[in-house]
Amino acid sequence: MQDVFLRLLFDSYCKVGFGLDMSTLQKTPPAEQLAFVNAFDDCNAMMFVRYVDPLWKFKRWLKVGKEVKFAKDVATLDSIVYSFIEQRRKEVLKENEDIKRHDLLSRFLAAGEVDSERYTDQQIRDIILNFIIAGRDTTALTLSWFLYCICKYPRVQEKLVEELSQIEPEGFIEGVPRGSFPSESQIHRFAKLLTYEKLSRMPYLQACLQETLRLYPPVPLDLREAQGRDVYPDGMIVTKGDCVVVATYAMGRMTFLWGEDAEEFKPERFIKNGICEQESPFKFPAFWAGPRMCLGKDFAMLQMKVTVAILLSFFRNGISSRHGQSTYRKVNIFSVE
Repeated sequence: MQDVFLRLLFDSYCKVGFGLDMSTLQKTPPAEQLAFVNAFDDCNAMMFVRYVDPLWKFKRWLKVGKEVKFAKDVATLDSIVYSFIEQRRKEVLKENEDIKRHDLLSRFLAAGEVDSERYTDQQIRDIILNFIIAGRDTTALTLSWFLYCICKYPRVQEKLVEELSQIEPEGFIEGVPRGSFPSESQIHRFAKLLTYEKLSRMPYLQACLQETLRLYPPVPLDLREAQGRDVYPDGMIVTKGDCVVVATYAMGRMTFLWGEDAEEFKPERFIKNGICEQESPFKFPAFWAGPRMCLGKDFAMLQMKVTVAILLSFFRNGISSRHGQSTYRKVNIFSVE
């Protein structure tokens, strides 16, 4: 399922970012889209290689090893993205301020035509690719761990299904009993019922996603460099240039923060008087905290709520007897093995 979630979220973020249907969920995606996906994934993987290889700049200068393929992948991405930008620029100019598209690329191009200071193509490329990089993997991995957790705790899954039944209390969609295999048109009809207001009235769904992020944050470790001297509450002194490691995975399991049941998947810990409470981001830093916290937090949560609502409304999930305890890959993001 993790691979399906990755492809689903890639399609979704590309639709929002570029206004393009990448069709990666199809068995045979179009050649250009497939080239984009492969180059994108290879570049992402190379970022981790560079992170742990102190000689990567030397290898890049010599044009040896994985740096050769990385340069080709970057060139592929640039070629495709710049062609997207040029194509969309022509469409925006043709529409003469009557903006019909709502993707980020069209918005940036339209803003550039109105404002005296235009965005460069490179700036637009960087902004939109960063949007996709930051959102796709983290959201897909959270959904993967969420699915694992509700399979491990069937009572949570049943309670979620009960809450989701309020979307269509009159027996779901006519002719589609719960638990049956749906057609694409039936899923589309159900998706139209998932308004922002309805999803906002589902505290247990919100709590389940927050509990997943607490126990299985998609970025388990993160680094920050101190910009000046500071003193922590426990007396530790940090000087300018010091590297500070923030272990969000460990923070989510600390008993002095979450109680003796900190390692248990228990969404109810977030529910107070029927409302899902928001913990301080400094205690629950899944989206970081302060002025540099994740700008896409609400978008990511909405994406996950819609996906979960559709998935649990049509299917029941369980762990196969062939699989035991789930493990994770040793990379910079918390990926299910």
